[in-house]
Amino acid sequence: MKFRLRSDDLQEVIYQREFPEDFVTTGSIEEARFELNFGDCMQGHWVEQWFDGIHILYGLVHIIRNLRLKAESETPVIEMHFALSGHTEVKFNNSLQYFEFNSGEHNLFYTPYFDGYLDGFEQKSSCKILEIHLTTDYFKRLAQGRSGVLDRLLDGMEKQRQTFIGERNRFITAEMYRVIHEILQCEKTGVFKRLFLESKVLELLTLQIEQYQESPIMELQKEDVEKLHDLKSFLQEHYSEAFSLDQLSRKAGLNEFKLKKGFRTVFGTTVFRYLRDLRLEEAKLLLLSGKKTIPEIADFCGYQNPQYFTTAFKKKYGITPGKYKH
Repeated sequence: MKFRLRSDDLQEVIYQREFPEDFVTTGSIEEARFELNFGDCMQGHWVEQWFDGIHILYGLVHIIRNLRLKAESETPVIEMHFALSGHTEVKFNNSLQYFEFNSGEHNLFYTPYFDGYLDGFEQKSSCKILEIHLTTDYFKRLAQGRSGVLDRLLDGMEKQRQTFIGERNRFITAEMYRVIHEILQCEKTGVFKRLFLESKVLELLTLQIEQYQESPIMELQKEDVEKLHDLKSFLQEHYSEAFSLDQLSRKAGLNEFKLKKGFRTVFGTTVFRYLRDLRLEEAKLLLLSGKKTIPEIADFCGYQNPQYFTTAFKKKYGITPGKYKH
């Protein structure tokens, strides 16, 4: 299993690695870090982790000026692609197709091999990309029985044809960001790290598939997405305050329909469920600190009635605030 990244003129090999078949390891997990320093065009690094059936690649790259890199891989894989920041384009020679990733987008695709180009563009902020590669045998074991959108990928695998689970990228949801953060910040070692990372990869894959299984995405302009992100940041700072849908709509500068549908499209949850989750996460911290009583915590988190707070807390975490506190 080989992967090579070269300059556009094919004169310089920037990165090259040969992996064992199916990413099999002699120990629990293999890890590596690779520094990227491509002249005055690009600087950054990649961090890799792999074990049987799974390869995780995280890249943090600063693109100083526009560049094109030639990428080649002879191995068929399923790729979970997450553009955490920045803008990149991918050209697949085997399908003559361009695919574009903007910040906060993801997709899932099968490729029988990769022979194409990666285009990067001069950007003020760094590009952060997470790619998770699953071997075809590993994915087939997961997808036994075939259902819904998975049929599209499995058909592509059978025909050895590059196939995306969806023709359009989807937005990375709050739940996805949580799992991605847990993957990137994992401090476990050995077999415990492997077990943890595999469980998180499967959780992230499930979230991707479920999102594509849902109804078609709502069309949103770039400025609308920016307004929704601004509103999300506002809620993180004012979660204890009470808001009506009309107030949030005016705050965001969007009509109520676009706010409700757009917030769910971008973040994978409703605006009021997100607000509730912020309050309950803060409540957990306050309960553990022991500095406030349950009625005080309920009031601080925006619950006028402590019983409503207790009901919401138990519904989300399966335990009452009183028991959690002790």
